[in-house]
Amino acid sequence: DLRLENDGKLFFAPTFTGVCTKKEYRITNQSKTKVTYRINVPEKYADVLSFEPAEKELEANEEFALSAFFIPQQKRHYKITVPVEAVEDAIIQNFEVGYHNPGSGGAELPSTIQQ
Repeated sequence: DLRLENDGKLFFAPTFTGVCTKKEYRITNQSKTKVTYRINVPEKYADVLSFEPAEKELEANEEFALSAFFIPQQKRHYKITVPVEAVEDAIIQNFEVGYHNPGSGGAELPSTIQQ
């Protein structure tokens, strides 16, 4: 399980067009095993946003500060969604918003309780 700082949101202060702003961003492996993360900036924004390193293996319980670079190409408000992939024991996990409905698993619940 990866934990992203600030619930996965990263904000940059207003800057000038073409000026690079750097910000540190924390990512934490809360798992008991090694996890490799990959940050996949959409091609459309590859010249605006980048991360270093964009891919790294994190040890169990390791916290790491990666560098994020933002270089606006136009004077506008940018809101960019960047997929982060976590690979643990050859299982790929994509971060998505979702919910869990308790009791929705495969276990059958008794229809009556006997005393």
